[in-house]
Amino acid sequence: FFFFFFFSLMHLHWALLGALLQLAASANNLPCFVFRSHGQSLALPKKWIAHYASQIASTYPFWIVHDVSFIDNPTAAAVVRLEMETLAQEVGARVWFYNATEYLPQMYPQATWLVNPEFGDPTSDNSTEAMKKSSWWLHTPALIAWLKHATHGDDACTRVWTMEHDARYIGNLSHFLGYYEEHQALQGRVDHITSVPPDPFDVATWVHAPQNRWSRDAPFRLKFAQQHVEYYSRRFLVFLDALFQLNIWCFGEVFEYSVCQALDWCKSENMHSKFVMKECYDWNSIPSYDNWYHWSRDPMRQNKWLHCSHCTW
Repeated sequence: FFFFFFFSLMHLHWALLGALLQLAASANNLPCFVFRSHGQSLALPKKWIAHYASQIASTYPFWIVHDVSFIDNPTAAAVVRLEMETLAQEVGARVWFYNATEYLPQMYPQATWLVNPEFGDPTSDNSTEAMKKSSWWLHTPALIAWLKHATHGDDACTRVWTMEHDARYIGNLSHFLGYYEEHQALQGRVDHITSVPPDPFDVATWVHAPQNRWSRDAPFRLKFAQQHVEYYSRRFLVFLDALFQLNIWCFGEVFEYSVCQALDWCKSENMHSKFVMKECYDWNSIPSYDNWYHWSRDPMRQNKWLHCSHCTW
């Protein structure tokens, strides 16, 4: 497996690099912002979509990418689509719906789907439920599907910021995006930005590790990252798409960042610590509105991302 992976990676490196650069250069240099959501309950996502769109949609193309695979009732799915489309029109956003159980198998027919052992049977790799959950554990296939099917021509994006529906930003989001447009991400100087925990993490002890053949056999050191808010260049997404076609992937917390670190042409960066509320950027739970509102009144906690509500100060 080591030699297969190494050969495949090197082959992709040289054979696709020129094509990737050409593709990235051919599209308009639009910094897109993607809010990823899923399911039938829309009260909370709609509230936050409206909040963030009011801050940045006039400057950055704002996309809602919504997975409807968890909605079994066709009538409920139609209602969700109508509500999201209405909201997008009201706030100046665009919306793209996808069904993970349809898009992912079509895009990657050779894929061995990932199942979190906490939420299902790890042996049922190709079950419908596994495909649904794969869009949680690995974010980039959904982004690649969106990039292929929803953005083209004048709508094409060469740079993408994406956030999980349960991440929260304190302050005006335009400040965060403006910082990176001015200092780092502009004109493709960076391919991937994520948040790397300051404390070392032993991937071998991770609950997902037994599921990940690739994480055990990868020919370089894996590094752990928090995917709540991330940045991707178009060329890096296209490269990841090529890896997925070869069934080379594992859970996103250790995949994209590790791959970019291993490629000489891919530049990755850790999100600036001033934008991360360290004690509150974790997987514990969704921050409540009361948490966010209380912290948003504190001038010392402005312009920071958070992703949990169990915090001590």
